[in-house]
Amino acid sequence: MAETSTLTAAETADLLEKFISHAVQYITFSRLVWEGDLSFNRERIPVAAWLRDHGGDLASALEARGYDSSSVVRIYRKGNLVSFSPAPVWDEWDEIQVTLERMVIQLRGVEASAVDPQKSDGEDELPEDGPRAVGEFWHAGKQVSMQRIPWQLLSFVWKAPRQQADFQDILDDVWGGQGETSDIPDGRIKTAVSRVNTAMVEAGVSVSLRTEHSRVIIDAYA
Repeated sequence: MAETSTLTAAETADLLEKFISHAVQYITFSRLVWEGDLSFNRERIPVAAWLRDHGGDLASALEARGYDSSSVVRIYRKGNLVSFSPAPVWDEWDEIQVTLERMVIQLRGVEASAVDPQKSDGEDELPEDGPRAVGEFWHAGKQVSMQRIPWQLLSFVWKAPRQQADFQDILDDVWGGQGETSDIPDGRIKTAVSRVNTAMVEAGVSVSLRTEHSRVIIDAYA
C-alpha cells in the first residue's frame, strides 16, 4: 500500500469506504454472535483483522488531510474488536457511520475540484445529467459525490420507467435480493434515500428522492 501521506483524496475516500463496509460486516456478525449464533464468529474474525490492519493507515491518511480520525480509531482499536460484546461500538455506530460517510463525500469533492482547474467555463461540454462513475452523479452541470449504496439506489431509480421503482425491485438490484422487503426494514431503503438527498442539498443540486406507497420516486427540477 502507498505511504498514507501520499494517498490522494480519492484513494483516501476509497480506503474509507472499504473501512465502513468492513465495519458494517463486523457489527452485523458480532450482533449475531452476541445473540447466540456462534457460527458467525468465524466470519467476523477476518473482518476484524482487516479493520485492525488498515485502521491505523486510514487514521493517518485522514489526519494528514486535516480530518478528525477519532471515529476510525474508535472502531479499529483492538479493545473494541476482540471484546466478545460489540456493544461499545454498535450503540454509537449509526452516528459514527454518518460521520464517516460525510468524510467520503468531502474527500470526493476535493478530488473533483482538483481535476483540470485551469479549464475556462464552457471550454468543454458538461456531462449529461445522471449517474456516471460509481459514487458520481451530475445534474445541471454540478457534480454530486456519494456513497456506493445510495448511488446504486439513485442510479437504479433514475433509469427506471418514469423514474419510479418499487422497494422490492430496489432490494433485488441494490442489495442482491437478500430476502423479501418484509424481511428487511424499510429503514434501510429510507436511510439510503435520505443520504442521497443530503448529498444533493450539500452540492446545491435540485434533485430529490421521496418514498410513497413502497416506491421510490425522483423529483428533479431544472
